[in-house]
Amino acid sequence: MKNMLFVAFFLSIGNQIFAEEIIAETKLSQVTVYRVLAKELRNGTVSIPKGTSEVIISNVSLNMIDNSLQVAVKGNATLLTVSTRTNYFSQESNNNNKMVAKIKDTIQELDDELAWLSEQKSVYNGEINLINANNKLGGTEGLKPGDVTTLADIYRARTLELKKKIYDLGLKERELREKRDKYQGQLNEMNGKKSNPVKELVLNFSSETGATLNLRCSYLVSSAGWSPMYDIKVLNTNSPVNLDYKAKIYQSTGFDWKDAKITVSTGNPNRDNSRPILNPKFVDFTYYAPKPSYSGGYNAPVQMMEKSNMAMDIGRDGADDEERLREGNEAYNYDVNVNENQLNVEFEIDIIQNIPSDGKEHVCAIQSYKVPATYKYHAVPKLDPSAFLLAKVTDYGQYNLLPGTANIFFEDMYVGQATINPNTSGDTLLLSLGRDDKIVIKRTKIVDKTSTKIVGGSKKETYAWETMIRNNKGTAIDIEILDQVPISKNKEIEVELQEYDGAQYTEEYGKLLWNVTIKPNETKKIKLVYAIKYPQDKTIQEY
Repeated sequence: MKNMLFVAFFLSIGNQIFAEEIIAETKLSQVTVYRVLAKELRNGTVSIPKGTSEVIISNVSLNMIDNSLQVAVKGNATLLTVSTRTNYFSQESNNNNKMVAKIKDTIQELDDELAWLSEQKSVYNGEINLINANNKLGGTEGLKPGDVTTLADIYRARTLELKKKIYDLGLKERELREKRDKYQGQLNEMNGKKSNPVKELVLNFSSETGATLNLRCSYLVSSAGWSPMYDIKVLNTNSPVNLDYKAKIYQSTGFDWKDAKITVSTGNPNRDNSRPILNPKFVDFTYYAPKPSYSGGYNAPVQMMEKSNMAMDIGRDGADDEERLREGNEAYNYDVNVNENQLNVEFEIDIIQNIPSDGKEHVCAIQSYKVPATYKYHAVPKLDPSAFLLAKVTDYGQYNLLPGTANIFFEDMYVGQATINPNTSGDTLLLSLGRDDKIVIKRTKIVDKTSTKIVGGSKKETYAWETMIRNNKGTAIDIEILDQVPISKNKEIEVELQEYDGAQYTEEYGKLLWNVTIKPNETKKIKLVYAIKYPQDKTIQEY
């Protein structure tokens, strides 16, 4: 009786200590893709009994970053603890094992068929050998010519029949072996890949009455991100720039993003967001230690620095702000909602997406703009003799652009690629639309104006260049020509600008800019002459 009471008491305690494990069915409903990393959002419901329960959310990517996990619960229960674990025997692994077993059964059936074909061929070959062994007419007496002919016909017919059977069996054997090789290759592939473990979320609840809970879990995963790309389409120089903004999304988290709502964010949770700390900087005299009296000593400078107990964090005030990630206007055949947060921009794509876990880039259109622009030709003959057509865009910050590669289309023709870099301090974004071969530019040295002279104790070198621009187009063009003169970094080196044909000169950078209008089939020339004067006994170099 006492033993029975003890057992009952133990079971009662055990029911209170050991929680019941319940598998919760959840669905990946939304993904926010950052430049690096992605945030997955799962939703689901689960029913728990009265008391303590352990709820398992399985099939979570092994690339999950544990510290980023957030769980929200709606229902009559208290969430006690949240933890993670790795499951090496997931449902995917079980499915994989079942597939392996099925393939092995198929291979065994094919092996049995091949073995039976081999036996049949052996029997037919034996019969042929038997016929050949008894095909000796030379020692047979009393056979008439007609009998010989009859025996030959019988031999030929039976042998051909057997050979045909062996041939047909060979064809069937080849077909079965090809089929078997495919199954064996698939088996080798599956056996070569270990069953991927998955991560599981372990949620411990306590409920006084039992309840049906709505679960919402979010967490960051690695091996995912996106990069921007653009299509720039210009019909002609009288039209605005059509700018298509796209996201190249990749992910290899181990699970496909099926029927998920995708949000593309310009944020990067992987960046170090700690503000820089300015530490004290000390200065002191440099003392030289006396030469040691022993042999082999040395005289070396010793930097004497006092230790300081002063706090090295100057002016630490305020706490780090927790990043607020919100769900995120125009695009192609679907809508994209744009949310401009304090630190980043989010593009929320309305249409459901499917992005497999293959590590490949999958392109999603996120915005399409008609951008007002002015057009002008630009050339730097010193570096390249080509004229480039530029689209100049002002107030470009409103488009939330990121550095990336752009495909350029001009007049319905693909002309190549260029790089967009909005991270510039200038007030104008320059988009290169390609080279125009109908504008010919040539920069040549003017020999009779190039010289080197000795004046007193100084050497004076004179450089002269002429740039020719020819417009072979049927319309007039406006083109800006960029050149330069060196900037002196020493007061003994003097740079003198002598001729520059009315160019706009920026002395600080040594930049010269000509704005030239050239009529159809017209040629214009501009001159640049400058001199460098420096001491005769020294040499100079440009860098």
